[in-house]
Amino acid sequence: MSAEEPRRRAGLPDAAWNVLNLVAAAALLVAAFLPWVHARMVLGAFGDPVTHDAGSAAGIDVDGTVLVVPVLALTAAAMTFWSIAVRDPRIAALTAVPGGLALLACGLFVLRLDSARAELGADGPLIGYQIAVGYGWYLAVAAALLVVGFALARPLAARLSRRSRDGAAAWGRAASP
Repeated sequence: MSAEEPRRRAGLPDAAWNVLNLVAAAALLVAAFLPWVHARMVLGAFGDPVTHDAGSAAGIDVDGTVLVVPVLALTAAAMTFWSIAVRDPRIAALTAVPGGLALLACGLFVLRLDSARAELGADGPLIGYQIAVGYGWYLAVAAALLVVGFALARPLAARLSRRSRDGAAAWGRAASP
């Protein structure tokens, strides 16, 4: 039994972290093509509002900012595959960078959506627009958070397991006569 073997048994195996990171990156890739916006027109004449569903649109069709999300998802997946190929978990930890940038792109999308709502005149007296964020945006935010979380949890878990193992060994040495 080598010195590396007990460390690998203490936490999640490296392969599991890689699979979790790849699944999160795949979800981020798919999320960019799902509906990010749902719009309705509202006619408020004669005291009873009448709504017309204007439909939903995929994130990459709505705003150019979202075009970076699939690129970042593919970058995170490529970095994870590279980490598998060279057997270096530090490279997989760097997938937090594309995950964080994808999260930033999602935030910029919402800010730009608010400005688009203002340009449409959503607060008009007769005709208004209701623009809501769709489920694709929520999936993209969750997937980006997971990419960042899995990338940062792996080295943190390794450090905590090493620290607890070293502490247990030190305690055992101190207790022995």
